Amino acid sequence: MPRKTPSSLEALQAELNTFADGAELRDVAFIKALCQSLQDSALEYYRAGTSSDERLQHVEAITQAFKKIKFKGNGKVFTIAAKQVKSAIAGVPAYTCTPPMVCIGGACVLPGGGRGGNTPE
Repeated sequence: MPRKTPSSLEALQAELNTFADGAELRDVAFIKALCQSLQDSALEYYRAGTSSDERLQHVEAITQAFKKIKFKGNGKVFTIAAKQVKSAIAGVPAYTCTPPMVCIGGACVLPGGGRGGNTPE
C-alpha cells in the first residue's frame, strides 16, 4: 500500500477534525462511519443482483475485496482474511480463524451475522 504524503495526511487530519474532537475519538468515529457507508454501498451493490446466482457472485466480490485489506503494526497483521494452514487434502486450501470467528469464503466472521444481529432488508 503506498504511503500517504505528509500533505495528504495533513489534509485528511484537517477534514477529520470537523468530524469529532480528539484524535482517537475522531479516528474511531470516522472508521465506524466509513464502515457503515461501505456496508450501505455493499448492500446496495448486493441488492442490484437480479438472480440468486448474481447475488451470490456479489457476495463473493465483496468478500474478496474485504480480504485484501490488511494493516501491519506491532508485529501483527490485522485483516479479516483467514490464515491458510496445511490441508489434509492435497491441492485443496484450508483456512483457520481465531474463535469465536469462523471461516466463510476464506474470511473470518462472527457466526450469526455479527455483533448487531442485523439482517439485510
